Amino acid sequence: MSSTTEAKKDDTKYQPFTADFEDFYGNERNEVLRLSEPKRKDMSLMARTGKDKQFDVLCKVMLGLVHPEDKEKLNKMIKDEPVLAMSFAGALMKACGSEGVTRGN
Repeated sequence: MSSTTEAKKDDTKYQPFTADFEDFYGNERNEVLRLSEPKRKDMSLMARTGKDKQFDVLCKVMLGLVHPEDKEKLNKMIKDEPVLAMSFAGALMKACGSEGVTRGN
């Protein structure tokens, strides 16, 4: 069951993405970010970017898609836990159809 939240200033819809995991030190963690669906311009920007700048561009795109109330949390995550931030990016891309296509029938 999906719970969509809407920001007050526009019609953007956000979906919660959750990471439940045990961190490097054995602490149970639960992190949630509310993200909106990437648009064509976001996907084009990521596709045009060279490998040496992919992380920076993906972070910029994610910061544009995150709910305003979660932006500070994502900024801290990018700085302190970049692998976790990339896991959220991967889950977002998967929700948009990445890895959803298989060969054959």
